[in-house]
Amino acid sequence: MKENSKNTKKKVVMLLTNAFDPDVRVYKEAVYLISKRMDVTILCWDRYHASSLPKKEKIDGIKVIRFNIESVAGSGAKQIPAFLKYISCCRKWLKKHKPDFYHCNDIDGTITWYLSKSNRAPMVFDMHEFYEDYEPKTSLSVFIYRLMTGFFIKRSFYSLYENNLYLKDNYRSVYDKLVPLKNYPDTNLVQCVPKTESEVFRIGYHGAVRGQIKEFATLFEAVKGMPDVRVNVHGGGPDLEELKELEKNYENVTIHGPFDGTKELTNLYANSDIVFAGYTQVSKSCECDEMVKFFECIVTGTPMILTNTYKLMAKQIDEGGFGIACDTDSIEEVKKAIFKLKTDRAFWKKCADNEKKAAYKYEWNNAVKILDKVYEIS
Repeated sequence: MKENSKNTKKKVVMLLTNAFDPDVRVYKEAVYLISKRMDVTILCWDRYHASSLPKKEKIDGIKVIRFNIESVAGSGAKQIPAFLKYISCCRKWLKKHKPDFYHCNDIDGTITWYLSKSNRAPMVFDMHEFYEDYEPKTSLSVFIYRLMTGFFIKRSFYSLYENNLYLKDNYRSVYDKLVPLKNYPDTNLVQCVPKTESEVFRIGYHGAVRGQIKEFATLFEAVKGMPDVRVNVHGGGPDLEELKELEKNYENVTIHGPFDGTKELTNLYANSDIVFAGYTQVSKSCECDEMVKFFECIVTGTPMILTNTYKLMAKQIDEGGFGIACDTDSIEEVKKAIFKLKTDRAFWKKCADNEKKAAYKYEWNNAVKILDKVYEIS
């Protein structure tokens, strides 16, 4: 590939099927590329009919263009007509703007690229998730997602992965395309500060709410009748409305809704004594998943309760002393874990101190440098 002249910025177009309000991982990557003198535009799909987000704006140097096409996230095949309209919007825009790189977020981003690309510029496939675990999960859906993922990895310039399952045999033929970019916290966005004082023990959850109703219900039942405990759930997603209905049954649970992950995380963690990270226990990706909340807890010194079937994270929690891994579908086990962290102050402090000592291993500013290789930045 020919190098652009020193005075010409390479143009990167990111394809993103959410509204970027903002998507923190995408924001972090875009900001890094801008710091390397690249021009970044994000073509977003804003699904909300009454959205208050502007159709065009500039955020910290990132050019954001939103196509407002009504749809319900997570509604399966019902989204297809709206998705095709989004692709059509991208195709029209790309006919007039030829990028030097396409950066496709998730598999729907690569589908958009395949159907709308206007030139032969390299494509970077940014795999935020392990797609074979998408619900509803069947042997046929696993086969299709595996086939599609391999197809797009093969056609990518590089593919960024978070989950180490991509290093298993199913993707052996495309190993040379794979580079790791774990979603570590950016210390410019979330910092370790002392916990604020509180008369109650605060359990936080800060992130997307999706597919975790059972785990949240377990947590809410575990704290029922504990007047000295408060649960605060921050985040938007498909589960939000159902969680708001559940909230009505508990005096010490508050569902706050969406938050700005580029501005509010430091304060949210400062006001959380522990974090509850309960996830569905049936997914194949349990073996290798590392959630961003896991990393955020470590860099902020916030002990956590985590689902014990997530083997890689659970092992680090047990060996590093970061909190408690347990069966988060068991009310008694969750209650026991809360009681231990709430009443044994020495144990809580040891967990927090262990996390702070280990935080250097989980630095975004080191991990993101892999983009220098991906984008041929000298």
